[in-house]
Amino acid sequence: MNGDGRPDVVVANYSGHADATADDGLTWIRNDGNRRFTPFPLRLARGDYSSNLATGDVNGDGIADVAFPNTNGVSVTVLFGSPAGPHGAESVSTMPAPYAIALADLDGDGRADLVVTSQTSDEMLVFLASPGPAPKRATPTPRVKQAVRLREK
Repeated sequence: MNGDGRPDVVVANYSGHADATADDGLTWIRNDGNRRFTPFPLRLARGDYSSNLATGDVNGDGIADVAFPNTNGVSVTVLFGSPAGPHGAESVSTMPAPYAIALADLDGDGRADLVVTSQTSDEMLVFLASPGPAPKRATPTPRVKQAVRLREK
């Protein structure tokens, strides 16, 4: 999460109750390289029924970024990795009750794209990351937003 080559831990904090989400969000636990992991006491970003997360390089800078759904709402939050750790929470509008997410380079441009499914409907959204060199202030604004309905036969 900070590009130092040591694996860190990120945790999607979920209170266990969809109607009591004041402590939901994302926690970063930094690997200090001396067999110790240092948790940061404050949430890096507040969530709303945030029980899942995905990591990948959204902005193409070579440092892992992290995304988590706000299942009580209509958004996914993306934080960008940096030498100082995850920062710059951006919200991506989705369908109601986003739940399962994945970050993977679907179009081969070197940037992780966002895939989101809903907990309450048979929808999947695919957000392709913006092409080109990494901007100074990266944003997860999609260049393409495709809603695909999946149904059993």
